[in-house]
Amino acid sequence: MSVAQAKAVPGAEAIERFVRTLPCEVITPQDAHYDEARQIYNRFHDMYPAALVRTLDHACLRQVLSFAMAQGVELAIRGGGHHIGGLGTSHQGIVIDFSPFQQVQLDTANGVVHVQPGATLKALDEALCPHGWVVPTGTVSQTGLGGLTLGGGIGWLVGAYGLTCDNLVGADVMLADGSVVRAGEGAHKDLLWALRGGGGNFGVVLSYTYRLNRLPDVCCGAYRVQWSRVPDVLARLVEFMLQRCPPQLTIAPAFLRDAAGEPYLSIDFCGFEACPDGLRELAVVAAGCEPDNIRRWDFADWQSSFDANFLPPMRGYWKAKYLTQLTAADIALLITHYEQAPRAARCTITLEHLHGAFREMPCEESAFGHRQMNFGVLISTRWPTPADDPAHVGWVRGVASELDPHGRCGSYVNYSPLDKDDQVSSLYGDHHQKLKRLKGLYDPQNLFRRNHNL
Repeated sequence: MSVAQAKAVPGAEAIERFVRTLPCEVITPQDAHYDEARQIYNRFHDMYPAALVRTLDHACLRQVLSFAMAQGVELAIRGGGHHIGGLGTSHQGIVIDFSPFQQVQLDTANGVVHVQPGATLKALDEALCPHGWVVPTGTVSQTGLGGLTLGGGIGWLVGAYGLTCDNLVGADVMLADGSVVRAGEGAHKDLLWALRGGGGNFGVVLSYTYRLNRLPDVCCGAYRVQWSRVPDVLARLVEFMLQRCPPQLTIAPAFLRDAAGEPYLSIDFCGFEACPDGLRELAVVAAGCEPDNIRRWDFADWQSSFDANFLPPMRGYWKAKYLTQLTAADIALLITHYEQAPRAARCTITLEHLHGAFREMPCEESAFGHRQMNFGVLISTRWPTPADDPAHVGWVRGVASELDPHGRCGSYVNYSPLDKDDQVSSLYGDHHQKLKRLKGLYDPQNLFRRNHNL
């Protein structure tokens, strides 16, 4: 569909007439910069919203919710717009676009930070790190903090400080009826619980409040493993991660290809300098492997050092599986499939180690449903042309299916596309039914349905 065709979408004129009455910034297909504004990071989702509304004004937002409810118009809420499932946009619907709103307010007196809903990881780090504070987030600095939080938030400090959502202590939320409530440890504690991993099912989050953590001095880098050595090194590494890895060290091995297209394993890691034993043992496990830029890092620089791997924006697709064990058979399967990955694409398989504070957080404290898991396996690919969609989507689905042939492993909200064959219950585990009850309480008419819907 072209921009011209988007202007002729049934119902678009009524939506345009409505949004033009709002006293805030609106963008429709009639505007010159519409084509730029409508784009999200994942070009796989080439959608044409009827309108984008950019505001934090409560009265404007209430009007948008009321109109969408009355007219049955789909709403999408955009923070960073990086979700693999394209949740930050809507075809023929209205996008509430918070991306311009990235203010971060540090409140050291109360040990918290208040964040607007469009803030990225980069905006948060730039505000906190120079003052010696940090909130655990993800691994790509252009990611939107809001969406990351609502799905969980796995990153380099997961062992020491847990998930991003574990550090969420409050949020201002506009519900479907237009009322604004404070989700916190007192009032609406159940809503705060749901926001910690339950996705965007419950309302429009207007601001987030996070607990502050002390920023450690970190040693980061990678060990590069020759492909022929991967089975042996990875087996030793998995044993170390399960048995002796301290919470202050997070390891994320990734299957990659070099400039010549040859596969290798990169053992990426981030560890506290104050905990040198884990760093030393990791070096022993990786003996004989090539060190890659291992040194003391400024943490914000380390957080953004992976950004280039995800540029420029392309078409993308990925899935994740969460396991209690990563067996020799699993490793062999991943190696075989990676050797068969499409050569022209940016295909990766990343292993996440879930340990320390992640495992220690009581299950009942958040909606995140996979606390018993030790490993995540993220299978991802990015490519430039629509003609190659079947090969790349097929590769990811094939790896995920063989790794989990009976569909019993958990999945993760932030890594899951909106595939019809995936069960929403696999995202939320044992919390699925409780989340459904809360969905019925806070959004009984399912206004907020552009998500992994409950």
